[in-house]
Amino acid sequence: MSFTRTLLAAVAFFTTCSLGSPTVAQEKTATADGQVAFQSLAELVIGGVWVRTDDDQYEHSYRWGIDEKFICRTAKGGPLPDVATIGIDPESKQLTWWFFNQDGSLGKSISKLEKEGVWSFEQSSEGNTGDNSYKGLVTRVDQNTIKEEVLEWIVNGEKQEIGTLIWKRTQGRDFAREQKEVWDTLETQVALDLKKDFDAEKKHLHPKASYWGDRSPAPVSASAKTYSYYEKWSEGQDEVVAHQMIPVTVVVVDDVAIINFYLHILTNDDEGEQEELIIRGHNTWKKENGHWLLLATYNTVVSSDDDD
Repeated sequence: MSFTRTLLAAVAFFTTCSLGSPTVAQEKTATADGQVAFQSLAELVIGGVWVRTDDDQYEHSYRWGIDEKFICRTAKGGPLPDVATIGIDPESKQLTWWFFNQDGSLGKSISKLEKEGVWSFEQSSEGNTGDNSYKGLVTRVDQNTIKEEVLEWIVNGEKQEIGTLIWKRTQGRDFAREQKEVWDTLETQVALDLKKDFDAEKKHLHPKASYWGDRSPAPVSASAKTYSYYEKWSEGQDEVVAHQMIPVTVVVVDDVAIINFYLHILTNDDEGEQEELIIRGHNTWKKENGHWLLLATYNTVVSSDDDD
């Protein structure tokens, strides 16, 4: 079962085994590792829709389940579409996928991290008319691209094509109303900033805001003096010709929202050379008088050799 079964079966962990029963310390470590694996997987897959570059009928979408304790995955296209629930198995403590296939059969897959950015996963189950099995390796190329090496893929007893596949994250995601509202505000604020329309942008900034990032030695406030400096600094920056925002997580609690996202910026310098800049954004928003206002940021630049 291709990535169609275990798309991005990423960020799993290796549970230390012994000949006897696991100790309390081992169980605690396994539980902690499982939670890290789960959260890392969520940060990777939730946001946008994933499609195969060679055949866009294969489409996967992810959303949070109950209280963000599970991930719900819907797979379209291919020989056996499914919906899956992804979480931590309470017995093994491993990152586990439970599949509910279109033909009524069930499946289960457990993933293991082989090395940083590379995961192996295996699945075997009984289909309605034959056995289902899958073996493969997944490599994260970047935050929006994944390479899948299919080593074995059998659906209802029939062998499927194996080889190397590329998956890309595309635009689009399903938000709850409250999530969409603050996400749309963030998109507007970023667009105004990149256009250097600072007067319009100020309407979306909290008067007590604090901004920080890896290029600033300390947080700065939203004072008039600081903002004036930022406006003059922006005047000397390269022209922005295009940008794209990709949501990772949008968490809304009452009148506070925390958004994690990636911002891709394409610029032209004075000599006409293009350069792409990728920013990993972490923003906090506060809703006051019916309007979302940017309260705090911690944004970092993703270097070219950064796996994330």
